[in-house]
Amino acid sequence: FWCRPATAPALAVVAGFALAHRRRDLLVGGTAALVVVCAWIIYNLMVYGTPLGTYVSLSAVGPDTLVSYPRRLLGHLFAPNRGMFVFSPVLLLTVVPLIRHLWHGRKEPWLAMLAWAALAAILVRGFFYGWFGGHCYGSRYSLDCAAFMLLGAAPFFARQLERPVRAL
Repeated sequence: FWCRPATAPALAVVAGFALAHRRRDLLVGGTAALVVVCAWIIYNLMVYGTPLGTYVSLSAVGPDTLVSYPRRLLGHLFAPNRGMFVFSPVLLLTVVPLIRHLWHGRKEPWLAMLAWAALAAILVRGFFYGWFGGHCYGSRYSLDCAAFMLLGAAPFFARQLERPVRAL
């Protein structure tokens, strides 16, 4: 994979931002992504006989998906053995700056884009039956949204650290 399917909503947010603000970048990035996706589909058709391969399947979406959504999302965020905020508590520090970016998106739209992308990447995790990431240690599924969260919060922390007394 060039990215996890669960990252698609976050990438859609980035593409929407590029469409609104940087059309040339969208054309270049979209063309490159299209080449990769077409190669992936061709490979899956040749090897597995289906365009999405065996990794992506709607069979995991069952009748209890909406009922189980809150439990799965909270598990992804706070479970003792897999929770994103348990294994990466520094990400808790990004919540306040990202909320600020959501409310003040007109001032710095690229920061709002990162905040929306992080939110999309987090919220989609609750729909997956395997929210826990298999038999591994830590929250490997949170790596997709951690980049958006940290990049989005970086300017906020840079401003805070310019005034050391305020940062403490």
